[in-house]
Amino acid sequence: MNFDFKKEELSSLKCAYTSAAELSVDFEPSLPDYCSDIKRILKCSVFPFVNSLRRTGETVTASGEILIRLVYVNSDEKIDCFEQKTELSKSCELKDLPEDAVVICDCDTEYINCRAASQRRFSVNGNVSVIFKAYCFEKIKIVSQIEQSGAQTLREKADVVNMTAVGEKCFDMSETASVPQDKEPIGKIIRSDSFASIESAKAVSGKLLVKGDFVCEIVYCADSSDGKIETFRHSMPISQIIEIPDITEETECSVNLSVRSLSLQPRSDSSGSNRLLEIAGKICAFVKGTQETSVDIVTDCYSTCCTLKGEYSFVEFNKKVYTFDVDETLKRTAELSGQSVKSIIDARSVKSSCSVSANGEKLELHESILVGIIFEDADGNIQYAEKNLDFSIDSKLHEKVQKIICEPCLTVEKAEASALGGDKIQFSFSVKGKFDVFSAEQKRVCMTASQNENEKNADDAALIIYYSKKGEKLWDIAKRYGSTLKAISEENELSGEALTEDKMLMIPCV
Repeated sequence: MNFDFKKEELSSLKCAYTSAAELSVDFEPSLPDYCSDIKRILKCSVFPFVNSLRRTGETVTASGEILIRLVYVNSDEKIDCFEQKTELSKSCELKDLPEDAVVICDCDTEYINCRAASQRRFSVNGNVSVIFKAYCFEKIKIVSQIEQSGAQTLREKADVVNMTAVGEKCFDMSETASVPQDKEPIGKIIRSDSFASIESAKAVSGKLLVKGDFVCEIVYCADSSDGKIETFRHSMPISQIIEIPDITEETECSVNLSVRSLSLQPRSDSSGSNRLLEIAGKICAFVKGTQETSVDIVTDCYSTCCTLKGEYSFVEFNKKVYTFDVDETLKRTAELSGQSVKSIIDARSVKSSCSVSANGEKLELHESILVGIIFEDADGNIQYAEKNLDFSIDSKLHEKVQKIICEPCLTVEKAEASALGGDKIQFSFSVKGKFDVFSAEQKRVCMTASQNENEKNADDAALIIYYSKKGEKLWDIAKRYGSTLKAISEENELSGEALTEDKMLMIPCV
């Protein structure tokens, strides 16, 4: 007896490995002669950067640097700054990973403690996490049709998103920017922030053309007698071709750009003033390619000719339900308890995180921003404070979802603050990001089936009388008596999948 399967292949991207390796930060540097004495520490920041990843066998090594920046008030009651760099190196064992697995690495500062040991020396201790992740494809084949005389299948169509491509490319960008004439020359940089935003991603065969912007913003003490605080922002265009196998014109690509390292160096121009800034950064593009399709799946099967045993498994089907395309200005008025704010010197997003949750037919995007501000209090003293602010954005869906899968990513491109009097501050954040949200639904599907021709279905009766109950499914009845859904429906002049009332049925044997 001929017996054949038609199968559909489902492909998903799984994070096969994730590990956070800790690096301790423990320094006690002395200030160089060109730095003034420490009177009061405002903020000590630690910025870990990964410049390269090297994979040797099962070992992956991340190399980079850690930048320590101390911002403090000096003996003249002015803002001053000191920077020091140290090497970063951390290895991780990734066992049993396929050769085509994509390994990425990121860093995060867990905590930092800082204190002034003297007017010329300070100590820093804390922890930095080096986070390794490995992505690989998981492919399974499910039965979509059984071709055999007498084989009966219960089938349904399922919308699914197949993961078809993944890759990462890091590239260097550098440029020398000129400080506008209406701003003072650069003295010491007290803050630097950078981000990469994507404008478009066009897929062709095996390649992806990515366009966007690499933006760097610095806040610095002017190289002048009054040490005025200035802000300077510079943007460079990104235009990169990323080679990724399996990408086609039909592939829908999701691209996440991140700044892996940043180097800034003030330089003098022809007049001898520090009006030039050398900017060098390493940008990484992490690309995921998907294709939406509709597949037939067999959820149950039997045969009218022999015993047919199906093997079933619960498989997760992912379907895109929404795309968050956020370009908003978030505003919030907050209080600094017990601190009177006269004026704001600088505001920045220290850290931000976002998450998405499903509530019936509604998606809720939650954004948390830790903002740090340098300000002048009512007594004229320069102070530093941090405030955590939460925001939410809601979106309606066309269907109810139980479980969602997404990797939300929003970039705080600009942070501003203004004093409202007393301890009240008005905050404003320019937030941008685009990412997909998928629903995840488990379905019981047939993976394969086997038959036993020696075991025949009972066929000693031409017709069976069956007293059915309201709500019973015709498929279940047909399977129980070795008949077919079509034969029962035609014999009893029925339509639909389930009975709407108690009824006596004539079950023809086939």
